[in-house]
Amino acid sequence: MPRLVAVLLVACTPSTTRLTAPYQDFRYQVDRESYSLEIAGSPYEVPTDNCQGTRDSTKRDQLSRRFFATLQVDISKEIAAEIGGDVGVAKAVLGEKIGAALGIQLGTELEASSSVEIVTPPGKRSITTLQWKEVWTKGTVAVIRPDGSYLGALPFAALNSLTLEQLGSQTLDCETGETVIPESTPRIEVTTEIQPTPDCWTTVWSFNPSDQSSIGTSLSLGRPGFSSFFDTNVNAGAKGSLRIETTKIVVDPQGDPDAWSWRENLQKIEAKDGLYRIIAWIRTENVAQSHVSVVGRNAGKDVVVNGTNQISIVPVTALDGTSGWQRYSSREFNPKEWDPMVQTLVVGINAGLAMAWCRSRGGRGA
Repeated sequence: MPRLVAVLLVACTPSTTRLTAPYQDFRYQVDRESYSLEIAGSPYEVPTDNCQGTRDSTKRDQLSRRFFATLQVDISKEIAAEIGGDVGVAKAVLGEKIGAALGIQLGTELEASSSVEIVTPPGKRSITTLQWKEVWTKGTVAVIRPDGSYLGALPFAALNSLTLEQLGSQTLDCETGETVIPESTPRIEVTTEIQPTPDCWTTVWSFNPSDQSSIGTSLSLGRPGFSSFFDTNVNAGAKGSLRIETTKIVVDPQGDPDAWSWRENLQKIEAKDGLYRIIAWIRTENVAQSHVSVVGRNAGKDVVVNGTNQISIVPVTALDGTSGWQRYSSREFNPKEWDPMVQTLVVGINAGLAMAWCRSRGGRGA
């Protein structure tokens, strides 16, 4: 039973500025050599109170901090002139190449988002101290002339990420205020992801069912043997979810076109030359290979590349079995790089041989 609470397709508008100069004939080799951490801002405390509790309490927070992806590199006028411009142009060129190697766009504002989970024992309160830190990548970028000779190897440092660290924590007795034994300190789990700021990423399609009729106006009809309905029994920050279930038995899932639910968006989504990703909130029960995927189409027909029509799927590894509500995000993809023939994008909910729930959050996809 896949239960998809949310599906979101977001896009980052591509830059209209393109650097065109003799530098395009050069080759650039980026080598990462080390990493360093620098304190970003002041530490702050997260208090929790479980004085009246009879069992462990769990506090979950979503924390974020913006930063500017910065490049530090020294370029001489001589090297800049040979690359094909002044020092400013040369730094922009190198920033483009280094950023591509690091998987980010240097010179832009990004946002680090961390999920924090703190577990406090019953009858206790806790204070957890957290600190954001900048992650600097250090290395060299070699500039190679068209004839294969080296123009130079330039050292660089790039601020390409933030990480949230726990500096310390205390668990206190509610009556005495004294610190309890170390074994009772709160458990904390921190995961961090980097997203472009909302100025870049915007929602181009979202599915956020509010009732049964909203499902029918957003998605196509499902395949035979699958039932779909609006389920209000959901605990994922939403009014309800799309629930898809089946009791059918399939002998050949790959050969049977009706082995999957496949409900797709009715709204037309134009494919542009830019970055996209899917964000989905999914819960499953006894499923096989369930996922949400993006398919590119031309004149109503799927565009197939290397034997598949799926440009991107989320989760990257399709879900089997049973799992609670989770937020999944796909890798970034450019449909025009997949195949220039792609004209429109289709988001398909593929619940396999069981049940699933799904919902979507509107607004920007940061």
